Amino acid sequence: MRNINLLEKYCNQFGIKLNSKNCYSLDFETGGLSSWTDGICSMTLRNVILDKTYNYLIRPKANKVYKMSALEINKLNIETLNKDGISVWDLGNKLLSQFQFEDYVVLIGQNIDEFDIKYLLQIFKENGNSTAVPPMITIDTKVLADKLDIKTKFNINSLSLGVMFKAFCDAGRIDKSKHDLLNKAHHSESDTLMCEEVLAVLLEEYYKEV
Repeated sequence: MRNINLLEKYCNQFGIKLNSKNCYSLDFETGGLSSWTDGICSMTLRNVILDKTYNYLIRPKANKVYKMSALEINKLNIETLNKDGISVWDLGNKLLSQFQFEDYVVLIGQNIDEFDIKYLLQIFKENGNSTAVPPMITIDTKVLADKLDIKTKFNINSLSLGVMFKAFCDAGRIDKSKHDLLNKAHHSESDTLMCEEVLAVLLEEYYKEV
């Protein structure tokens, strides 16, 4: 991730120390918006310090909903998920193997506080690993953008990931080599990469003010 030094500085002020195993960006693509009723289709977890990516397709569960409209947006289908996906149980174990020996983990995401973290907690609850998970500290780019009044500063009417990313590209704040990510939006890996770029700009804005 770009501007790792600013991320470390930002975390340090809250007493949070980053290392090579405790800081990740993440994104879920799901069959709807409810962590209780709608199933997970895919997930990307990225170690932002090591720049290492873990992509997972998730096998559908019979008791979960997968809306066709959501699958079409995510460019996924039930047949592919059944063929190539892993179980939610296995996903929970894979995530726990990344997190469990840390004092805490820092998780970065767009709207993570209202969306992704709920799915993450549900995964650990379903496979019985809730008590083994260290405290999870979130950095929500939407929340930070709101605090920084990004709508006014960049003359945008929404704090959605795509709108912020495009505004920052148009302002020359994101390298042109990254601009094509916008054409791949709603894919979990693309969205994590876009989120990291957005966070890098937000941190620059944050340190203009302090």
